[in-house]
Amino acid sequence: MVLGFICWNILGLLLGFLTDKLTHRPGDDPRPTLVAGAAGAALAGMLYGRLSTAGVEVFDRRSLIAAAVGAVLVLTIWHKVRGHSIDR
Repeated sequence: MVLGFICWNILGLLLGFLTDKLTHRPGDDPRPTLVAGAAGAALAGMLYGRLSTAGVEVFDRRSLIAAAVGAVLVLTIWHKVRGHSIDR
């Protein structure tokens, strides 16, 4: 479970970093985006562990996919609330 939690947080931080780079505005602090990504990934990973029949004991690819989806959802909501759009 601990390894899964660490992997979820790393994945969430990575997705938060990528989101910050895509939506960066001058003067914006990247830390809330990183925290939102990590929190979404951890929440979705733990929820997956509770709802799956096998649980999460060690490294599990399906829990990482669930964590990535959770991080993307939380980051999307975060940027909709803050009024950000992708600068491309």
